[in-house]
Amino acid sequence: MQLILTQGLLPLPLPTCLYSILLCIYTTLIFKIKKMKVQVNNKEMEINISTTVAQLADKLELPSAGVAVAVNNQMLPRPEWSASMLQENDNIVVIKAACGG
Repeated sequence: MQLILTQGLLPLPLPTCLYSILLCIYTTLIFKIKKMKVQVNNKEMEINISTTVAQLADKLELPSAGVAVAVNNQMLPRPEWSASMLQENDNIVVIKAACGG
């Protein structure tokens, strides 16, 4: 079985396996998820572009209570986490409440 890949007006017959490889390469190049660097508690971390604070909290496996987050020295209330997009080189501070004395 052969599939036809068209380039302009000239059809190019390709074996199925080669077509699959080219499609995979094309998809990887076009839809490659771009990354950006941020600082989390003074440690560099690479995350996807368009990551929200809520997504970062999930990635860091933060507990659902007893956590405060500041982005660029601005405290961010938890209800705003899912609408707050992180930017390249943001400085994030995560503070976890601890029991005891």
